[in-house]
Amino acid sequence: MESSQNQAGSAKARAPHEERPQASSRPVRFVVLLALISLVAWLLPASYILHPLKAEARTVELWGLVRAGPGGTPLSGAYVLSDKQLVVTDDYGCFRIEATKGAELVVEAPGYDPVRWEVRSSRPQIFLLFPSRSPR
Repeated sequence: MESSQNQAGSAKARAPHEERPQASSRPVRFVVLLALISLVAWLLPASYILHPLKAEARTVELWGLVRAGPGGTPLSGAYVLSDKQLVVTDDYGCFRIEATKGAELVVEAPGYDPVRWEVRSSRPQIFLLFPSRSPR
């Protein structure tokens, strides 16, 4: 009997705005939310959901040198283009660029044949450009 008096006393002490939501509405909300999430996951291909995660994991920072062949002198002002950036080499032919693994890197300079290279790692690279044989 004492326990029933404690329950009645605690119910009287609770303010009207502190009423707890009914226990039966929580499972319904959870089931509806779970159904919506499942529907969205089912409708969207996995590439939409996972693509941003894959791209971030595959982005690398490359640096390297661009040289003029056949002597190997530094080639300043050469363009290095990736899927993410376009940079210009400095006075010493150096560059630093971000790219995605598997993407194509293009190195070109006026009067030289362009070089194309597939990004496989973040190891430093040296690109040797040879003078163009055909006039542009």
